[in-house]
This record gives sequence, C-alpha cells and structure tokens, in this order.
Amino acid sequence: MSKNAKVWLGAIAALVVLFIIIGESAPVVQPAEEKKAVVAETATPPTEVTAQELFAAYDANEARAQQTYGNRPLRVSGVVSAVTLDLMDKPTVTLATENQFQSVTILNSESVEARAADLDKGDQITALCGGVSEVVGSPVLKECVIE
Repeated sequence: MSKNAKVWLGAIAALVVLFIIIGESAPVVQPAEEKKAVVAETATPPTEVTAQELFAAYDANEARAQQTYGNRPLRVSGVVSAVTLDLMDKPTVTLATENQFQSVTILNSESVEARAADLDKGDQITALCGGVSEVVGSPVLKECVIE
C-alpha cells in the first residue's frame, strides 16, 4: 500500500471515530434527575464497576465486555484524569486507567455539564450511567449522572 493510501485511510478512520464521538455526545433531552429516576426504575440494579475494571474488560475482549456491560445501568467509580471540551464546547470527563493513552470517557450530559467546572484531575467520582459503548477500544459511558 502506498504512503498516500495509508494517509487517506488514516484520515478516513479518524473522521469515522470523530463522527461516532459527535453522535454519542448529542444533546440530552431528559434532565439529569429524570435520567437518574429512569435508571433507578429499571428492573436491573446498576452493576458496580471501577473505571479500571471496565477498561480491562474491554481491553481483554470487546465483544464479551459489551455483552456484560453494554446496555445496562452501571455505577462506575474512578479517578478523573481530565476534563475537556468536545467539538461543540461541551464538557467530557475522562477517568484514569493503567494505560496512560486510553481512558474511560463520560460523555456530555446535563449532569456532566453542571459538575465539570468543579472537577479536578485526581478527584474520585462515581457516575450512574445508562450504558456503555466503545470507541477504538476504549469504553464510553452514556446517559450519566455524576453522583
């Protein structure tokens, strides 16, 4: 494969990942308290897991991790590694893992937006989330309320 083809393939892959992230961080319609109530009303209690455990599960086998944690309520605890803004200037919180180049991401939600300015790198937090997906092998938490 030529160098130009590799560059184009890399650029296309980066755009696909970008579109996935943007799609996942679409504005949340329900207020945070309603989301918390919806998660609380589900028949399945939230699965307790640390950010490191979640990352390790996805790192070992994405298919199994998605089957185990996928579309179910989770209570994820971890240490904040960064608070950044996405392309729409909405806050995103990342939780540290043992891999310095990959983390567990909490996508923007009303709760994240409300709390992001108060969080610092190194803070211990717990988030009640409606589910998890993955982007390029890293877990991405959605529909979260930071407790």
